[in-house]
Amino acid sequence: VWTGHARLLDGNNVRRAWGGLDACEAALQAARSSGELRLSSERVAVVVHGLGRSRSSMSRMRDALSEAGWEVLDMGYPSTRRSLHEHAAQLGELLDHLAQDGAKQVDFVTHSLGGIVVRAALARSDAWQQELQVGRLVMLAPPSQGSALAQALKDFVPFRMLMGEVGPELSLDEAAQVPAPICRFAVVAAQRGDGGGWNPLLQGEDDGVVRVEETKLDGMEDFLLVRGLHTFVMDKTEVVTAVVHYLEHGDFGIPGQEI
Repeated sequence: VWTGHARLLDGNNVRRAWGGLDACEAALQAARSSGELRLSSERVAVVVHGLGRSRSSMSRMRDALSEAGWEVLDMGYPSTRRSLHEHAAQLGELLDHLAQDGAKQVDFVTHSLGGIVVRAALARSDAWQQELQVGRLVMLAPPSQGSALAQALKDFVPFRMLMGEVGPELSLDEAAQVPAPICRFAVVAAQRGDGGGWNPLLQGEDDGVVRVEETKLDGMEDFLLVRGLHTFVMDKTEVVTAVVHYLEHGDFGIPGQEI
């Protein structure tokens, strides 16, 4: 972000080119022209991690989706170093390239901030929206209505320094202003399960960061409540299974239950 240094990484995370963005894009185009890059499926699942995390945090979800037949793209982005608008623009550019490469449908799986990023991207008017059919979206522990914790800390200087521009944008005042998804979607939330929550600073049940009630959004097709922590909800076997089931069938496959 600060130096403009770019890298082109292959599927094994090995550098194929590095330095300026133009050089990396030229190397990417050369690989594309040689036939080295081909989508394994026209149906793509884009996985978007949360605030302060990396692509590796969603590795278990990525592997499960790949095994189920999706071409999986786990987007890495500098979550604490850019604004929500910039994150959404980056995702939009990525989807533009997917459409050019022959993808036909895109599903999304997100954690925390990732859900807000996808909502913001869906609200944009980018070229990919004319080419790709949007399937389903699953948001894990999203601050759908904004976060009371972010609201309380938005003017706290250390919080703004650590979380960057996007931290205050997750407050109750701002996150709720992001349009609801234009596609079918469902939500997974985590809790402690004793009525009091993990975080004594939050009222009611929570996952340590986001209150259960804050994850809900009008229009969701299904809602799953599990016992767990915000940071690790995407690693629970039951959650991974439920996400794949929802993307394939339109429900979590666990009617009326909490895991």
